[in-house]
Amino acid sequence: MKLTREQRRVIGAIVRHKSDNFGELAGLTGLDPLTDFRDGDFRDVDFDGTDVSAFVLSEAALDGALWDGAIGLDQARLPPDVAAAIASGARYRDAFWASAHPPSWAEDWGRDASGLWCSFRVPNTEVTQRLRWCPPGRFLMGSPESEPGRDDDEGPQHEVVFAEGFWMFETAVTEALWSAVMGGPAESPAFPKTEIDWTQARAFAEKLNALLPGLSLGLPSEAQWEYACRAGTDTPYSFGERVTMKQVRYGGGGLVPVASLPPNPWGLREMHGNVWEWCEDGWQDNYNDAPTDGSARPPDGAAARVVRGGSWDFVARYVRSAFRYWFHPSFRRDRIGFRCARVQREQSDSGSGVAAPADLARERSAERATSQGRGRRHPAGAAEAVRTPVWAKRINADQFGTYADLAIPTGKGRFVLQRMRLIQPGTFSMGSPDDEAGRYTDEGPVHEVKIQQGFWLFDTPCTQQLWRAVMGSSPSYFKSAQRPVERVSFEDVAKFLAALNDRVNDLDLILPSEAQWEYACRAGTQDATYAGPMEILGDNNAPVLDNIAWYGGNSGVEYDLRRGYDSADWPDKQHEHTKAGTRIVKRKLPNRWGLYDMLGNVWEWCADEWHSNYDGAPTDGSAWIVGSDGAARRVVRGGSWDFVARHVRSASRSGFHPSYRDDRIGFRCARVQA
Repeated sequence: MKLTREQRRVIGAIVRHKSDNFGELAGLTGLDPLTDFRDGDFRDVDFDGTDVSAFVLSEAALDGALWDGAIGLDQARLPPDVAAAIASGARYRDAFWASAHPPSWAEDWGRDASGLWCSFRVPNTEVTQRLRWCPPGRFLMGSPESEPGRDDDEGPQHEVVFAEGFWMFETAVTEALWSAVMGGPAESPAFPKTEIDWTQARAFAEKLNALLPGLSLGLPSEAQWEYACRAGTDTPYSFGERVTMKQVRYGGGGLVPVASLPPNPWGLREMHGNVWEWCEDGWQDNYNDAPTDGSARPPDGAAARVVRGGSWDFVARYVRSAFRYWFHPSFRRDRIGFRCARVQREQSDSGSGVAAPADLARERSAERATSQGRGRRHPAGAAEAVRTPVWAKRINADQFGTYADLAIPTGKGRFVLQRMRLIQPGTFSMGSPDDEAGRYTDEGPVHEVKIQQGFWLFDTPCTQQLWRAVMGSSPSYFKSAQRPVERVSFEDVAKFLAALNDRVNDLDLILPSEAQWEYACRAGTQDATYAGPMEILGDNNAPVLDNIAWYGGNSGVEYDLRRGYDSADWPDKQHEHTKAGTRIVKRKLPNRWGLYDMLGNVWEWCADEWHSNYDGAPTDGSAWIVGSDGAARRVVRGGSWDFVARHVRSASRSGFHPSYRDDRIGFRCARVQA
């Protein structure tokens, strides 16, 4: 393949700054990807979203190419040497499955912002059902004694370990799905099937299993249900300390169609409210002697069976993650439904291999290596491969990678948990290209930075709850335990770090360097945001931000505090609102490495002194400090709830005096991994 110097320059510039998609890149050069790249070098190319059905690849170099999102990849029509190269190392769509082959019952599969999913179709119908992957892990089942609304049957709180992941229906079984399997009319196809007793729910699973051999569905155990509902959270609801009718149907609000309310962090819908859901377990009025491996407690003859989740006509305390209730197995009502689960088994599914997904979340973030040095990250490995830190209450891994939970005692056996994510070493391009929308000149020049040591990073900004646990009181204007602490200066944060490190053995928390912050924020991406490129339609209108960040365009939508700022005259808002402020953490989607609110909500202090550009900046990921007397401005990153869209980009940066306090400035902590 011979290219002119200008063509090579254009290709290089686009690859560094524009897109992962090879077909798009080639098209932007004015070249025909089907002919001008014949026999070309496709090493480290990501074909995600590219139609390769007509590509000429017979002699191409394919080392490290990623095929899992390619369109039209038919190995049967590829030349034998290319098919062999793909099968031996390059990744294609079927590499989603750990066995490298999809199970016979799976029709489609993939990964989105919530994690891994697959779906099946009921034979001889057009009815499909999506399942969500619940990864192996451990959690505290039940509620702490301090949780508002708690009942005694929610304890004692105990750890449950899932050695294997499992699939869970994304939604409750609908009337349409019930009708496709069991027969009969579906008067409201998109609504949950109700008035189903426990024995009927099990009969549905058995019949569906007969239609799709290897599917092996059943009712979830109570532990599976709560683990899936919590989805890595430990608050009363997977949405935080409180819920609204926009998130959960409860309090007499009436039944809603499935998938009409926001998903939890693992993509599961309506786990809280709407309908009670049958579980496999027999009822016991506490967790004494409960299994710790996630299995169900067997029923005692005709004993009552567990239901979870609450329903549309119950008050908020009944729709908490830990709340549990029971009914007789023959009981039916218009507020009781169910969803199915599939436990992983160590045998093949009708010759198609074990139906466990490969850990694509980790693989893709670890292996997206290109010759331009963008987003390279070494594999995270399993949590067991990382020494459990002295300071950690527990360590585990999920679809985002390895995490550890830091527990800060608050007295009387209570504690505040803060999750920290292990960020692996790697290399990335820091700063923004000249043509990025909204760019400032202080974001350049773009330069390669090699993060030489892995580090732990808070998965959210420091909350007011955590600040109070360490410092005794919160200085924040927007009073709310799960909102970011704000009105804290760089100097205040230094005192917080000293106090917290003094309380927890071997903790050694610091502020991240500016390079560490941007590396973690980008999480292997190179666009303006970790959700993709930014199109700025108005000062406060950049649609790409809506799902990932609180900023001037959306921070007042359904605002829930009495105290807030008048936002009625903010220009060009993406959504209309009249009062705005900070928001509860983890209400927007995380980036690929499991970090929330890296963009928007509050600016975050970094360790570096402010410099007006990157000329002379360190390239090893360390903080840029030139030995001043401490009075120099310090860097903040990420934008905030009241800033316009252009400030809420991965490369955006600003600086303030170390004594400066503001209700739009907070922080998150880091710890370098020795």
